[in-house]
Formats: sequence, structure tokens, C-alpha cells
Amino acid sequence: MRDPSILAGIVRRRVRRAAPMPAGWYYLPSAATPDVPETMESLQEEIAVARPILDNLHFDVSVFAVRDRALDSIIGLLSKMRAFLEERPVFSRAPDELRADLDALAGEINDVALKTRYNEIPLLTPFDKVVATGEAAPPMNRADVVFVAPRTRRMRAELNAVARNVPEMALELSNRGVVSRLGLLTYDSASHPGGVHASVEEFQNEIYRLAPGTEGVENGLQALQDALRLPLDGASAWIFVILSDLDAADDFADMRAVTLRMLGAAGVTVFALSANDPYTRVPFGVYSEITGATGGAYYNIDRTPYPELMPLVAADAARSLMNRGANCVRATEREIPLGPGPGDTLRVRLPDFRPDALGIENLPLDTEEDFVAAVRRIVEVIGFAVTDRAEKNVLRGYLHRILDYFHNTRSYQLDFHC
Repeated sequence: MRDPSILAGIVRRRVRRAAPMPAGWYYLPSAATPDVPETMESLQEEIAVARPILDNLHFDVSVFAVRDRALDSIIGLLSKMRAFLEERPVFSRAPDELRADLDALAGEINDVALKTRYNEIPLLTPFDKVVATGEAAPPMNRADVVFVAPRTRRMRAELNAVARNVPEMALELSNRGVVSRLGLLTYDSASHPGGVHASVEEFQNEIYRLAPGTEGVENGLQALQDALRLPLDGASAWIFVILSDLDAADDFADMRAVTLRMLGAAGVTVFALSANDPYTRVPFGVYSEITGATGGAYYNIDRTPYPELMPLVAADAARSLMNRGANCVRATEREIPLGPGPGDTLRVRLPDFRPDALGIENLPLDTEEDFVAAVRRIVEVIGFAVTDRAEKNVLRGYLHRILDYFHNTRSYQLDFHC
């Protein structure tokens, strides 16, 4: 782990200290306090700048809290394993009975490690990470991710949710080894091509600058075809993410078949952020078929919140590259978000706590020396788990200190309104 004091540097760069509290403001009416508007403007600007950092810090604290609870369970199970081994000379338990108990506890540890996730991010097991191939072959770790979204007022809140949470998607793609660019194409009865950005912030700004359109026809299939004409990188994988809560209005005649042929010929993988048909209660047939045929997935935006959804799309997108033949490795290090900028991250190691990785699966129990070695190994693993847990709690303490500062600033703003 890097020096946690990096957090303080990020805060100093990204957030100005609040303006000093005007003397006597508790007692003077606002009309008699000329510097109140200026102070309030400063506070509001600070809160606005701080909000992305605040969201990231809450995310990080939640990650470490979930992991801490799981490690507490694992340490308890390891302690039981140690107790069974140490009690054996006293109670003279049969080796087969002891083996069954140890295997059962190891199985419980394995279950905890596999199930401990936050927003589909594994916290106690390694994950697959794409790696670039050699210089003689084109790189297979690059992807252009294009969002194809309605321009209507009805879907503006959904599109803004994509913009707010796309940094988590981009970070998860990076953690998975994928070098990505983000593109945008909006549509109604016609398509409105946008840009393709290497910068997450530029992509977000393009969405925020969009003027909402009017309600009307949404030709989603034509939009998917038109997305193929964006200035995409021919050496990268093409991933389209269509956002819609309606069926495609142009799904008639052979439009669906033509769209599938064009997407297939270009090697596009399509993911759908959509909903269920209000009448049939099943996914919209056209997007369900397209995502299935191209190796993508269909996500229900009514059931999964965007903070969970976007990292999941990123993980599935990385898997789609692996399915195309990209090389991958098992990794335990990942970047966690701190500030709003692409460099405002902290690299942490999240070790593998499955029994086979810890070296406590099928421990030899044939001789007294085996029992001594087994106890020694479990004691070492308990120490490793305790140390890792303490290290992450130190980091969590730094995160809480920054959150406390932000919360105090927000309380100051609320008091100022009174």
C-alpha cells in the first residue's frame, strides 16, 4: 500500500478550506452582514467540488467495512481450527473425525472468501485481469465503450446517473487491465453522434451539456447501426451499451436481422441497460436477443442501482475481451477511487483468503510433527489475517478523518441557512 498520507495531498489539491465563519453571525441578520453571500458562495462551491470525493470516500469506507466483517469471521473460523488441533492430545479424537471437522471449517472459510464482494468486486479472492499481448500482435486489452442513449427528457435522469457513476466503471475497467475510451451517441427518431473520449471527465461533460430532447419515437436499432460510424479505434474491441426503458420503435421488417449482421460483422459486444416490458414482465425481446447474440448481457435498471451496475458492466466487458482470446492473469492489487481525477486513486493489495491460497487445505495429520506444523501454519495465517485487517483499518481511519471534515463543512453550511 502506498503511504496513506497521499489522501491529505489530494484533499489539499481538490478542496479549498471553507471561508472563516463571520464573527457574530449567530446574532446579526443577513442584511446586516455583507460578507454572508460571499461566504455562502464559497461554501457551496466547496461542497460542489467535494461531492465526487465524498462519494468515493463513502464507497471506499463501505468496501473496507464489508471486508473487515468478513475477515472477522475468517479469523474466528481459523481460531476454531487451531483449537481443534490443540485439543486433540487431551480428548484423543480420531483422526478421521478431526479431519472432517477441519475440512468443514475450511469449507466455511472458502465460502466466506468467495461471497465477500462489494458491487460485484471480489474483496477476498483474486480477479481476472487482462494483459497486453506481445508487440508482434495487436493489443487485446483496449476497448472503445460507446453509450447509445435516448435524448428524451424522460431518460435524462438515467443518462445523468450514467455520467455520475461512469468513473467507477472506468476504474474497474482499469483494474481489470482494460485501456478504454468512452463514446456517446444519443438518439430519438434520428441519431446524434457525439465524441469518443480518453478522458472520463470529458465524457461526463458532454452528457451534462446535452440539451434534453422531446418525447417521441426512439429508433434504437438505427442508433446501434449509426454507432458503428463513430471514429472508433480499429485495433480496439468495440463495446456498445444501449440505455433504454422502451422497446426499439424501429423493430420491424428485417431491421433487427440487419442490425445483428452489422454488429456481428464488426465484432461488437452489446450490453443493455434497460427494463422489463411492462406488459410481459420480461426483458424487451429485441435487446435481449442482441445482447445474447453478441456475447453481452442485459441488466435491469429498475432492480440494480447504478453504483452497483457500472462496475458490473465493466467486469463483464473485461470478460468479453477474455472470451475473444485476450491473455489474463489472476490479480490481487487494485486501485480504489479517492478524488475525481483519474490519478486520485490509491493502490491496495487485497490478498486471497481461500484455504488453498492460505496453505491450510488438507493439512497433513499423520504424525505428531504434522500436528505441530499444522498448528504453526494456522497461527501464521491468523497473524497474517490480523495484520492485513489492521492495515486496512488504518487506511479506513484516514478516510473517516476526511469524511469528518466534509461532514463538518456541510453542517456549517446547514447552520448558516438557519
